[in-house]
Amino acid sequence: DSYKETFPGSGTRELVGTAGADDGANVYPENRVNVRLGIRGNNWNAGWTMRWIDESEDLLRPASITDDAVAEDILYHDIMAAYTFQNLTLSAGIDNLTDEEPPRFHSAFNANTAPGTYDTYGIRSWVRVILSF
Repeated sequence: DSYKETFPGSGTRELVGTAGADDGANVYPENRVNVRLGIRGNNWNAGWTMRWIDESEDLLRPASITDDAVAEDILYHDIMAAYTFQNLTLSAGIDNLTDEEPPRFHSAFNANTAPGTYDTYGIRSWVRVILSF
């Protein structure tokens, strides 16, 4: 994979594995992995999702000036279950089951992390109701 950005008069800059390019709001981990395992019955299903995001080097705080220039890799686990009865489906789940905190780094993000990339709410549960007509 390659994330490249061209700047006028300066050529192309490789951004794989970095955070904080441009306005600080971009994260380009070299690797991301999503794995989902599920099981299904006649009227029900359940699933587990694993989300892994590789570490990224903070471009706005390079290693030459600090020993804290890396947003560490992170692993999230989500679970869900659903049951369907006639035209009604009830689903419930828990995201970020192990309550992982997002990696903190010093680029230009308001929360010292990247909310568009990392799970910033911690563990949370949800319920969904679908009524089919």
